[in-house]
Amino acid sequence: MRIDEPEDTLTPAVVEYLRGKIERVKSFEYSLSSFANHVEEVVQNVISRLDDADASQDPELKKEFYILSLFYIEQLDGQIETFRLAERSRKDDRWTVLKYVAFDAANRLNLSSKPVPFFGDSFKCTGSFIYKKYYGLELAPLYQVATNISDPVVFWALIGHEIGHCKLSEKDIPENLKRKLVENNLGDEKYMARLHEILSDILATRIYGLAFFASFVTELRLVSDHFDAEYKVYR
Repeated sequence: MRIDEPEDTLTPAVVEYLRGKIERVKSFEYSLSSFANHVEEVVQNVISRLDDADASQDPELKKEFYILSLFYIEQLDGQIETFRLAERSRKDDRWTVLKYVAFDAANRLNLSSKPVPFFGDSFKCTGSFIYKKYYGLELAPLYQVATNISDPVVFWALIGHEIGHCKLSEKDIPENLKRKLVENNLGDEKYMARLHEILSDILATRIYGLAFFASFVTELRLVSDHFDAEYKVYR
């Protein structure tokens, strides 16, 4: 399906595709009510954009509504896949410890909603804030945070950084820091993103102190040693 096809071909194809996606995600069972509510909230926004497209007489505006609907539902697809990872993670003997670490970090930062922790291939976070960041869509707080499944427990303090990102999504960057960046010609998105990383590190350090710093430095050294060894092999 191509988004640049003629409108009379595009419209029914997109609507059929999105309606099928909606029915499928609504048919799934979710073991956590907060995530089920998140799915329903996103679905309702997809339906609203489809209604907007149906009511619009402007072909370009109609297309914009369809594109937004596609973005919403594709983002949700990824989050559902992540949630399935979280459900499977509960079978891991270490999951209770991971849950404690994630909930403890969230409590220390007064996060508005308990995160959904899971074992992934790296430390990362996602949630409802993604829709606000990219599409300006305000949703009820929902956070998913991952630790690297291959890492020992001693490195799990690094999840504090991901919880820090979640907290910043509620508070955003302080205006005085934004002004400083703009005043020094550092107002571009890449600098704002870097500031987010720094502030998340600061929040994680505030939670875990030297435990976070030691985990961060040790993991960084391990990664550095790994790439250095590979470089020597292939040199």
